[in-house]
Amino acid sequence: MMLTLPGIPAMAQVCTGSLGDPVVDQTFGATKNLSDGVGPPLPGGMTTLQYSDDPCDEDGGFYGLVSGITRCHAETWQNISHDHTGNTGGYFMLINGPAAPEVVYTQTVSGSTLCPNTIYQFSAYIMNVLKLTPATADWVLPNLTFTIKSAKGQVLKTINTGDIPETTDAEWIEYGTFFTSPSDGSDVLIELADNQSEEGNGNDFAVDDITLSPCGPLIRDGFVTLGDTTSRQTCPYSTGTYQFVGSQQGYDNPVYQWQQNLNDGNGWTDIAGATGTTYTTTLTNPAVGDYQYRMGVVSSANASPSCRIYSQPLSIAVSPLATPIIPTTTICQGQPLQLYAFEGNTFQWTGPNGFTSTVQSPIIDKAAQNAESGLYTVTINFLGCQSTSSTQVTVLPDIQPVVTPDTVICQGTTATLTAAQSQNATTFTWSPSTGLNTTNEPTVTAAPTQTTQYTVELDNGCQPISREVTVTVVSKPTANAGPNKHLLAGDSAELNGTVTGDSVTYYWTPATYLNNPNVLQPVATPPDDIVYTLHAQSAYCGDDTSSVFIRVYQRLTIPNTFTPNNDGINDEWDIKNLFTYPECTVMVFDRYGQQVFQSYGYTQPWNGRYHGRLVPEGTYYYLIDLHNGMPKLSGWLLVVR
Repeated sequence: MMLTLPGIPAMAQVCTGSLGDPVVDQTFGATKNLSDGVGPPLPGGMTTLQYSDDPCDEDGGFYGLVSGITRCHAETWQNISHDHTGNTGGYFMLINGPAAPEVVYTQTVSGSTLCPNTIYQFSAYIMNVLKLTPATADWVLPNLTFTIKSAKGQVLKTINTGDIPETTDAEWIEYGTFFTSPSDGSDVLIELADNQSEEGNGNDFAVDDITLSPCGPLIRDGFVTLGDTTSRQTCPYSTGTYQFVGSQQGYDNPVYQWQQNLNDGNGWTDIAGATGTTYTTTLTNPAVGDYQYRMGVVSSANASPSCRIYSQPLSIAVSPLATPIIPTTTICQGQPLQLYAFEGNTFQWTGPNGFTSTVQSPIIDKAAQNAESGLYTVTINFLGCQSTSSTQVTVLPDIQPVVTPDTVICQGTTATLTAAQSQNATTFTWSPSTGLNTTNEPTVTAAPTQTTQYTVELDNGCQPISREVTVTVVSKPTANAGPNKHLLAGDSAELNGTVTGDSVTYYWTPATYLNNPNVLQPVATPPDDIVYTLHAQSAYCGDDTSSVFIRVYQRLTIPNTFTPNNDGINDEWDIKNLFTYPECTVMVFDRYGQQVFQSYGYTQPWNGRYHGRLVPEGTYYYLIDLHNGMPKLSGWLLVVR
């Protein structure tokens, strides 16, 4: 499963079997804002170097996350336009080497993400950022050591890059090795040490794409037969059945699981029940895109999904259909008639009067006549997929407009405006849009708030024709009786009515207790509660009403003496008319401030008792809150027996 590549130092090794999904995939992130070429600092504990947002201008012991190097030491440093993988805006770690050897990068891999006692491939990409020029001949070359060890300090694998030489052009070099994860499930540490001392210039390098993936035996796969990995191609409207096969040799007691990636944003997902060495699927009317399938394998002794290795994906490409023709449904008589089709390899047209053509967008007639009217069909072949589309062509004479005449409406009502009887028109555009329910139909509903002139433009692909319709708006009457009133019996209140509208008359009902029911501010002197209604009548748009409520409070008579001696005379504190204030609060206190009576509403007068016993003779004090916005009432009360 491991291979030492010819011409590359022994520490650069790759997995000759199959890899699983990486448990470490350190890309150092990316930015969506391409003008922002500098990334944030690494989390604490990952490096002992000092962060800089411009590490190329620092000297010794600095680092930064950058998406490229385009202005650093142009004579001696490489011009790097992107990270190792070419990700748009992708960062890599740029290190300006320290003055003395030290560990410059540390990453902890949780044991919970690792499979115990399993072979893992470690890989990282390194670049000496120096150019190969006479100016850098004596500069310090980066010399790095990767150490992989358990959290308990056991060294699992060490890899040394040796002196990394300068290159003519920017060149990422992959360094890799293998190790076996701890059998006890403990964490693993990845350390990168810089072995050089920067006694002069140099010792500057970049790091990117640090990965850690399980490595296992080689998995072969294919369509129907092993090795047939050629991508399949199909069309959206088709139905196809595909059989995938896989095989591995290495795990004595393997567990299989097929996965699919439908390019729907969910990535690779397990396929329920697909746990053998073969899997068959049927695609019915699939959407355009790539469908990928792969077989995962893991030893039954360590069957966690994170321990799986996977075969190379098998792909089914669903090719797009040809773009339909642009419908030319109408054309003016005497104008050129041309049909259109796009994105095809071959075209076959048919139409009225025996018309045929293999041209993508043929011109039928430079001065179209009625004989060209009819159904035109094109069959398009695109990437092996065939589609057919048709359009109905009608050669039209001139438009003959017929539009609604000017009209008058009341404010708040609507008018129906139509140009539907206009012959040969196919599109209708009304303006302005103010007050219209739509602007692109032959008949619209207009509800303007003020007099408006509307224009309708009629078109059928020929010369547009416009007509105007004026909708005159007459304002509706509105009545406002004003705010509710409250007063004491015998007092008066002025009503505050207002009306709006065109040619409006008004009056109040009932006229009872009003000094003049035909003015907007009459004076009302009702003896009891009453509701008055203001009527506003328009000569054009009906009428409107509004009401006002007058609350008439009865005057209170509060006695200051009563004799609760049960002789049937003046035995209760009877406050005249207090029952008309159902929300009132009544409280009585003795001379020491102790409350001896409380009532909410006064449907039952006080009988001079407190807790069932008659209170002593003497002077008491009352507080009455009518809860109607009037001042509270207070005074003294004499209880005599």
